Amino acid sequence: MDKMESLYKDNGENAVNFSLLLPRASYITHAFTCFINKMGRNVELDVKVKETNSMETINSIVECEYNMGIIRYPVAYESFFMSMIEEKNLKYHNVWEFDYVLITSENSQLAKEKEINETVLDKYIEVLHGDNIVPNISAAYQKKNAEMNNHSRHVYVYERGSQFDILSACPDSFMWVSPLPKEILKRYGLVQRKCPNFKKTNKDVLIYQSNYRLSHADQMFLDELERVRKEISE
Repeated sequence: MDKMESLYKDNGENAVNFSLLLPRASYITHAFTCFINKMGRNVELDVKVKETNSMETINSIVECEYNMGIIRYPVAYESFFMSMIEEKNLKYHNVWEFDYVLITSENSQLAKEKEINETVLDKYIEVLHGDNIVPNISAAYQKKNAEMNNHSRHVYVYERGSQFDILSACPDSFMWVSPLPKEILKRYGLVQRKCPNFKKTNKDVLIYQSNYRLSHADQMFLDELERVRKEISE
């Protein structure tokens, strides 16, 4: 009943009901803040946003706890996630397919390296998100993913605030992330480097219940997300 009532509330001109699950992706949160800033001061807001991993996002969308979710996975895992989305009878739209970039402090020697390879990275500390576990993935996929994160020096974090604190204050640290907006790089004193020696292609995909109708607010956010994505890609 609460869910049905909230859907009707969104029909009002001065009321916005919005909920989103997302990966720890700064370009998405940047688009979200731009979206919120476009809301008028007289608009009633009922907004719920949570950063989490792809498996929790899928489960929460299936349970109707959130209206929309964005999942992230390596392209090698696509068949697994597409099968799950089909099995759960969810709709999906591709948001972005991208190669991870390396970010580090602008004061780091790593930012000045002409060429970044495994030998160079062995001197530094890799920051990783600690809950991106995907159950039921084949042993071959797990082995391939492990090879991408085989550094002996690493720090696991569980939210973006910690990762930026570490990256900004610890010049010996680095992280693989989706490309960041220039505004966020400047805010935290970071630089990002494309690394041809490391091919880490990922996909961000929007999912929602097959019987859910995207609201005007949902579409506003998605338009803002596409604008930010294009701005970064230019």
